[in-house]
Amino acid sequence: MRKKIFFRKLVQLLFFCCMLLTSLGTFAQSSITIKGQVVDETTNEPLIGVSILEKGTNNGIITDIDGNFSLQASLNSTIVISYIGYVTQEIPSTM
Repeated sequence: MRKKIFFRKLVQLLFFCCMLLTSLGTFAQSSITIKGQVVDETTNEPLIGVSILEKGTNNGIITDIDGNFSLQASLNSTIVISYIGYVTQEIPSTM
C-alpha cells in the first residue's frame, strides 16, 4: 500500500516538473513587433497591399491604405517584403 502511494506521488511530481519545464520554454522564445511604412522610392507614395512575411513561416500581413504595417515576429528572423512590379527585399529583424 505504501509503495503505491509513493509511486503515485512520484509520478505526480514528475508530471509537475515536466509541465513547469515546458512552460519555461515558451517564455524563452522572444518576439518583437516590427512596425513601418512602405513607400515608393521615386514618388514617395505609400504602397497599399504590400506583403510583409516572416521568412520560413506563415506569419505575415499586408500594408494598409497608408502603407503602414505592424508584424509580431521572432527575434532573429528575416522579414520578406514583396509587391508586384517591385524587387523583393529580405531584411533581418535584428537591424
